[in-house]
Amino acid sequence: FDKRHLCPNTGSIVSGSRGCPYRCGYCINDKLGKLYSEKGSSVSHRSVDSLLDEFEMMTQRYGVKFFEFADETFTLRKKWVLDFCDKYKRRIGLPFIFQTRCDNVDQETLSAVREAGCSKLSFGIESGNEKFRNDILGRKMGDNEVLAAFKMATDLGFEVCSFNMVGMPYETEEMSVDTIKINKKIRPNAHNVCIFYPFPGTRLGDICEIEGWINKGKSNLESYYYDTVLNMPQLDRMTILTYQKFFPLYLKTPVFIFPVFTFFLKLFLRALYFVQRKTKSRLLQDFLNNLYWFTSALTDIKIMKALLGAATLRYTKLLKEGGRTTREAFRGIDTT
Repeated sequence: FDKRHLCPNTGSIVSGSRGCPYRCGYCINDKLGKLYSEKGSSVSHRSVDSLLDEFEMMTQRYGVKFFEFADETFTLRKKWVLDFCDKYKRRIGLPFIFQTRCDNVDQETLSAVREAGCSKLSFGIESGNEKFRNDILGRKMGDNEVLAAFKMATDLGFEVCSFNMVGMPYETEEMSVDTIKINKKIRPNAHNVCIFYPFPGTRLGDICEIEGWINKGKSNLESYYYDTVLNMPQLDRMTILTYQKFFPLYLKTPVFIFPVFTFFLKLFLRALYFVQRKTKSRLLQDFLNNLYWFTSALTDIKIMKALLGAATLRYTKLLKEGGRTTREAFRGIDTT
């Protein structure tokens, strides 16, 4: 392999298991579980020794110093996790991170993982509204379980990241605010907020298709951090984009001023999208696509440093390519 693709310092992707037994409505694992229901278990784990043999090879041959588990739910099998942690700290001992569910951890498991060298983990919340999370998303997870898991991990010294989503079918603006509120309670060290995408074959994707909510002209998005492809009656596009792109700022804002704050943020966002449509500016479009990361950087100095380094090269190139086109487009706008 080309060593650069293994990300030796920032987290080489590894997997200890494949599949997921849960049936969340936005995830393809529901479809896969039904498709292969007669082929055995929907989850398969590698042997711990086989996995550690691979880790040793990666460290010796490629200089990997950090591992990022891609497992859907790393702590799914407690016995496997405890065996892995015991052997990992003796044979490897390097930092690693993983993701799991709030209802799939306990004190013993998290303590073992922490002792094995893991200092960061991620929990999926998706929605801060308990009823919506359970009835529509199929997460089957209560608020108390979410709060308890984050507290447990924080008390053990983990840096904890929350996974969230906005713009989902049947979601309302009040539910989007609930997601912000629960993050205010758990106070994660980091957060990840994407925009719902109706992947074909998923239960919620099929609903969006039946309801006619999918904007086919936008369905080829490069990333679910950029925009929504849905036109829903109860939650408009600009509201979805406002809560996603300015989510980090909402976490720093008192709840009682949310209505006024949201009003001005929507005006600002509408103005930016209006200018982008008129100018066709690639620079502005790229800025809007990545606005969530920019606002995250405003509240986190580590993200700011990383973003500045990556953005310098990217935007220098875009300015050279699109600067003249943007200036010419501006001359054609009727400013009256």
